[in-house]
Amino acid sequence: MRSRMTTFAPILSIIAVSFIVSYILYTTGSFAVSAYHNTRVEASGYTSYQVWTIENDTLSGSLEVTTDGVVDFYIMSENDYRIWTVHGGNTGSLFSRTGVESLDWNVLIPADGTYFIVYSNWGSSVPEHVQASLHVTTSRSILWPVIVTGTILSAALLICMTTIRKAKDVLSY
Repeated sequence: MRSRMTTFAPILSIIAVSFIVSYILYTTGSFAVSAYHNTRVEASGYTSYQVWTIENDTLSGSLEVTTDGVVDFYIMSENDYRIWTVHGGNTGSLFSRTGVESLDWNVLIPADGTYFIVYSNWGSSVPEHVQASLHVTTSRSILWPVIVTGTILSAALLICMTTIRKAKDVLSY
């Protein structure tokens, strides 16, 4: 009986830890990446930042023009950005605001891919300075991968312990 408890105690511990970690990750369920930047947007130019996200991530942030002017602000998919850089004008975007001095924003990402955060200063004869923040928040559920990994580790441990026990039994004869 003691031999069986010795065999199953580590396995039960791994399973218990897997479920506890899964529960914590499932209930908190999100993590965020933040970036802060102070950027110069040239006169009649633009500055862009590239972000890779997955479907249902949330992009959010804020911006403040620290000089006396305004900027136009866009969040674009990679395709929209490519068209915008070639043809100019807002040909399509997930989010856009023109004439911005300061702004808090929040966008739900519709599909996996690369997105561009764009500060535009077209039509201005003076550069602008922008202080901004960007946050990417995701709520991917990793409950099942943690449970599956814990189960695989438990099974591997059980196989190793059983093999070692059988080897001891063979060697003891």
